[in-house]
Formats: sequence, structure tokens, C-alpha cells
Amino acid sequence: MTRQVDHLIDIDRNGEFQLPKEIMARHGWGPGTRLLLEEMPDGLRLKAVPAGYDGTAR
Repeated sequence: MTRQVDHLIDIDRNGEFQLPKEIMARHGWGPGTRLLLEEMPDGLRLKAVPAGYDGTAR
């Protein structure tokens, strides 16, 4: 996948943020989608949780 335009998002006072609709649509994410947050040396990565993922293997 080629790199898309960066998006600026704000974190609210509860520590929450909302992903842009076009990003969610592009990845097929919707209500109920579980995401895996990976910390990387240069930031964060979000990925849909693979089927059968139990939280222990990478």
C-alpha cells in the first residue's frame, strides 16, 4: 500500500480520539472491529486483530 495523506487528529480530555471515516472505510474497519496497537520506535501502528489472535503471539 502506498503512503496516503497524513491526518491530524486531536485527543480529547478523556484520552480518546476518532479515526477519520475514510481511513476506517479503506481498511474495512467499523463498529466492533478489534484493533491491535503496536508501539514502534517511531510511533504507533494499528492493525485489525487477526482471527484466532489470543494476545500472546506476534
